[in-house]
Amino acid sequence: MLTKEERAKHWSNGAEDYDWYIKQELSGFKADWWYELIMEQCEKKEGLRILDCGCGPGFFSVILSKNGNKVTGIDQAEGMLEKARENAVAMKVDPEFKIMDLENIDFPDNTFDLILSRNVTWNLSEPDKVYAEWMRLLKKDGVLLVFDSTWYKTLFDEELAAEVKRRHDEYVEKYGELRDHDSDTRDSHDHIDPKELPLSNVERPDWDKKKFEDMGLKDVEAVPSISNRVYNEQDELLYGATPMFMVKGIKKADHVIRVCMAGSCERNGAGELLEELKKRYGISADETVTPDGKIMVEPADCLWLCKQPPVVSVDGTLITEAKLGDVVV
Repeated sequence: MLTKEERAKHWSNGAEDYDWYIKQELSGFKADWWYELIMEQCEKKEGLRILDCGCGPGFFSVILSKNGNKVTGIDQAEGMLEKARENAVAMKVDPEFKIMDLENIDFPDNTFDLILSRNVTWNLSEPDKVYAEWMRLLKKDGVLLVFDSTWYKTLFDEELAAEVKRRHDEYVEKYGELRDHDSDTRDSHDHIDPKELPLSNVERPDWDKKKFEDMGLKDVEAVPSISNRVYNEQDELLYGATPMFMVKGIKKADHVIRVCMAGSCERNGAGELLEELKKRYGISADETVTPDGKIMVEPADCLWLCKQPPVVSVDGTLITEAKLGDVVV
C-alpha cells in the first residue's frame, strides 16, 4: 500500500485532469443541482460552518461559499488545492483551503455545522479513523454527508464489471472517448491499488450506515442512488451500474458515548460500566442525554465483534477492555 506521501503525490499529479471535470460542473447546471440537494439535508440553511473533506479542485467548497457560509476545504494533495484556489477566484468566492491529513484534522471538537465529502471515502486506508475524526468535529445538531460509489466493486464482481464495460462502450460510441484520469504525468509506482483498500469490497452504503449508527449519529439515512438528482443522461449511461449514493446522519449531542451490550461485552461488565457512566454525567436511568443536552450515553449493539470486551465508542473512537477511567470527553 502506498505511503501517505505517495498518495498525496498521486492525487497532485492527477489534479489537472480532475480539475477539467470540476470546471465543467461549475459552469453548468450541476452546481445548482448539488447545492439544492445538500441544503435540503440541513435544517439551518445559511451561515453554516462547513468542512469539505478531500476537497480536490474545490467543487463543494466553491458552490457552498454563499449565504454567509464559512467553508474550509482540506486535502492531502497540494496540487488539488492549487486548482481549488484557482476555481474559487474564478467564481469570486473565498473559501479557506488547507493541506491536511483526514486521519488527523487540526480543528477543535464541535467546530462544524456540516461535514461532507464526495468520491473520497472509497480511497481511505483507515476509514474508521477518518469517520471518528468527522464525528469529533461535528457540532451538536451538525450534519454529516457522505457521497460516494462502489467504484471498484467491479474487481470482485464479474457481472457488474461486464455491465460497467458495456455502458462504457456504449458511451464512447455515442459521445466519444472519455478524458483519461490516469495522466501520463504520474509515475508508474505511485498508482493506488483499489484491491488494497478496505472499502473496495464491502456492501455500501450499508457499511457506512452502520458506521454512522455505531458512532451514535441519529436520523441516519442511506440513499442507494441519487442519480435522479445529480446525473445527466450521459452520467446515467456511464455510471448507472455503480450509482452515487448518499449517507446522512445528525449529531444530537456534543459528545456521544456508546457502550456495547452484545455478547461477551455484557458478560464482562458492560452493564455496570453503562450505569457508572450515566451516574458520572448525571443522566437518569431512563434517559440517555445530560440535562444540558451536551453528552449522550447509551447502550449499543455489537461495535467490534465483541473483541477485547467491554468495548466503548467515544465520539466514534473505539476503546477496548474499557474501564470507567478510560472513558473521557
